[in-house]
Amino acid sequence: MKNRWIERQIQDRSHPLPLLFYPAAPLLGITIKELLFSAINQALAMKIISDKCPLSAAIGIIDASVEAEAFGAKMQFYENQLPIVQENINLEEIENLNIPKVGVGREGINIMAIKKAKALIKDRPIFSVVTGPYTVCKELLSEAEITVAGYEKPQLIDILLKKISLYLIEYIKKLKKAGAEGIIINEPAAGGLTLDLCDKFSSRYLREICHEISDDNLIIMYHNCGNVILLVESIISIDADIYHFGSGVDIGEMLKLIPQDKIVMGNIDASEFKKEPSESIVHSTQKLLSRCKHNKNYVISSGCIIPADAAWENIMSFFTAVEGFYLNNK
Repeated sequence: MKNRWIERQIQDRSHPLPLLFYPAAPLLGITIKELLFSAINQALAMKIISDKCPLSAAIGIIDASVEAEAFGAKMQFYENQLPIVQENINLEEIENLNIPKVGVGREGINIMAIKKAKALIKDRPIFSVVTGPYTVCKELLSEAEITVAGYEKPQLIDILLKKISLYLIEYIKKLKKAGAEGIIINEPAAGGLTLDLCDKFSSRYLREICHEISDDNLIIMYHNCGNVILLVESIISIDADIYHFGSGVDIGEMLKLIPQDKIVMGNIDASEFKKEPSESIVHSTQKLLSRCKHNKNYVISSGCIIPADAAWENIMSFFTAVEGFYLNNK
């Protein structure tokens, strides 16, 4: 399945894959919080977007707080915002920290949502989203603590990252079993590291994760919305099938550095989907497609998560602009 989907994606780039999930909430008349805590709401969100938009795959919920909460971070929830960490864990807890049983926390809702979506969506693969190990680590520890510990107590960070990685492997396996045919690994925190630290605290563990989960039926996407152009050497060692980047990088330069047998996606600024008038997103889309039209492994996308309050007129204008560009450039 994987090779067939990748081949179709390259042959027909008029079906892009923006990170589109949360704008389903207003269509369903529900809050973000109601998406977070309901598998059926998540499945219906994937279904309503799949029916409305010509995406090449359906994308599940994107929530970087799930894994950190499973490991003991306390979250603050809001009706119409994504959760944030209210209380971190301490470095002293790491050595005795248990690896959570997958399915007991909110990840269980996300797993069930994939199973329900699989029953509703028959015309395209379903991609689930997990948070990368270093990003989970950063969610668990405070900014100051992880920075200091990375230099003074790297052995503790390594212990925590190993536990997170083992948990993520089991989580992804359960998502696969539920019906996910693609996994998006969301690792934005690694964008703030140096090349050496990115390899030590992120890519090294992602290589292990990808080795454990990879098979002929699973598409693996690496997403980082940071300015990661100096980290390419480390990032490509992960050997993902797709590399997805944000608006903070020059996508033309990234295309020169990423192997041509890998799909590169991004990097329309997600905030543009909120701007009025819709001509703004049309102009940005056409400009980026024109610049990258000779790169056969490039598929346009939003650079980051499209916010829940994005204008649907702008979202649909993006798809129309993509379709129109490829019709006019056959």
